[in-house]
Amino acid sequence: MKVDKRVKSIPLTKENINGAVRVHFNNLQEGLIFELGEALATHFYQEIVRDSDSWGYLAVVGHSEVGIVVCTLNVKKVSTLLYRKNLIQVVKGVLPRLLQPTLLKHILEALTIKKGGIPTLLFLVMGENQRGKGIGSVLIDTIIKDFQLRGVRKFIVELNEGNPAEEFYKKKGFTFKSCYKVFGKNRRVLEYEYQ
Repeated sequence: MKVDKRVKSIPLTKENINGAVRVHFNNLQEGLIFELGEALATHFYQEIVRDSDSWGYLAVVGHSEVGIVVCTLNVKKVSTLLYRKNLIQVVKGVLPRLLQPTLLKHILEALTIKKGGIPTLLFLVMGENQRGKGIGSVLIDTIIKDFQLRGVRKFIVELNEGNPAEEFYKKKGFTFKSCYKVFGKNRRVLEYEYQ
């Protein structure tokens, strides 16, 4: 694959959170953050920026945001911070749509997070029309270096079974670690370990 040399990864900051939210909502139209709406997504990305154990990068080409990657050293901490600080917004976002089965399912999944300090790649998002241009590679290579600089020997990413991104992750050095079922869907856990 030829990497577009114009692709740059820039750290996620409070100044570019709106770009992260745009990329997320334009390209990942599923999951709890999407279901709860843009206001809560903004709060989520604000927590990522504020939390010393979490970080992210935007991929940009020129002045356009084309992808995002978000990581954390502690999934449970990020979830707890988000819900504790934004409980009223979560409730407001949930109440009108509580009877929607997908939203209720995502909320239950989020509330049952058992993982603690497991270093995790939370999201790697880009539009389908951006795939194959090296954007994912630029973002993955950036966070691999970041995890290594933080002294992390291995980290995980979780995908729904059948997600075509699994092949991309395997090409980048991830290996299958385990599989578990969440609300009827198989989740595959892939691990990256430094040699």
